[in-house]
Amino acid sequence: MAAEYICEGSGVGISGDPVFFSKHVNVSLEVPDSDELIQRLFEMYDVQKELNRCQEDRDRLSNTSSATTAQATTTAQTTTTAQTTTTAQATTTAQTTTTAQTTTSLQTIPTAQTTKSRETTKTAQTITTAQTTPKAQTNSTAQTTTLDPTTSQTTTNPLTTPKSMFPRSCEEASLPVGQNVIIVQPDDGLGTVAVLCEVISSQEVWTVFQKRFDGSISFYRGFTEYRNGFGNAYGEFWLGLENLRRLLLQNNDDNQLQVNLQEYSTPTTYTKTYPLFSIGPGDSYILNISGGADDGGLGLSPCVGQGFSTYDHGYSSVADINNKAAGWWFPLTGGFVNINGIWGSSDRSHAMNWYEFRHSWAYPMGKTKMKFRRNH
Repeated sequence: MAAEYICEGSGVGISGDPVFFSKHVNVSLEVPDSDELIQRLFEMYDVQKELNRCQEDRDRLSNTSSATTAQATTTAQTTTTAQTTTTAQATTTAQTTTTAQTTTSLQTIPTAQTTKSRETTKTAQTITTAQTTPKAQTNSTAQTTTLDPTTSQTTTNPLTTPKSMFPRSCEEASLPVGQNVIIVQPDDGLGTVAVLCEVISSQEVWTVFQKRFDGSISFYRGFTEYRNGFGNAYGEFWLGLENLRRLLLQNNDDNQLQVNLQEYSTPTTYTKTYPLFSIGPGDSYILNISGGADDGGLGLSPCVGQGFSTYDHGYSSVADINNKAAGWWFPLTGGFVNINGIWGSSDRSHAMNWYEFRHSWAYPMGKTKMKFRRNH
């Protein structure tokens, strides 16, 4: 779908003559696949910058006009000078007020829902409005009134600079209840991140950094991929250790962790919450949690203080395909948690296990979600 929009403006030149201009802006919209959605957002941002440039041109033209004064006297005489000073003298006062309002907005709403059948729904909507309204009013009165005939009000979309284009986090965005994929821009100046926000209510908003449900994405990957992230926020994914640390640091490392699990072969679900959660800097990204670790050493507690390992980093012999076959905060002994293991496997070595709940290796997980939010 394509559309053409016109950005129009007018003003008064130095010689006192009216000046008009218009700018045609072509905007096309199509439903992108999930890999293209982020790129589309930046393309629409470029359109916004073009509209802002048109507004700046209009403002420059308006600023070149001089003040115009209307005075009522006992004579009916009008003098116009080349310096754009107009004096109207008459027994009947003529008042003219010109009001120009220009509104430009650009709104992009990406939404996504993913189900067991791996159906993905993405909605993108772009709205661009350019509107100019001149308004003139003439009255006859015995009173003398002096006014500015070029009063101008402009409302523009707040997306005027890259710094303010995106919210800092899921919690600072205004989102509907459910799962929403958005772009956030942490205040560390290192760029934007595509994140999955899970909104329970306006007071409970989580940022998801690990999600698995159908085995479509392999989690047996090297350290570079675990550091940078992989998968797709609309499906299975790992946000990336570096992105995770950036978002946690933005909250001064005052975050809580929640893990949602469902067994592979039964509808049994588990939820584990840790009141304080952070990770250290790379290349170790050491795991730190407190509270909620009353697991008798059969859950996440043996992972506390451990660096992140993959088959090519850290405790590589623990993480390789012959053992856990995943990236995780493994202790040297391997531990009892491995929800980044091989999806659908029943092998105790590399299945998606969380031993704490059943005290058994016979119940691997089929759905997992790790998420955090700022402590309030």
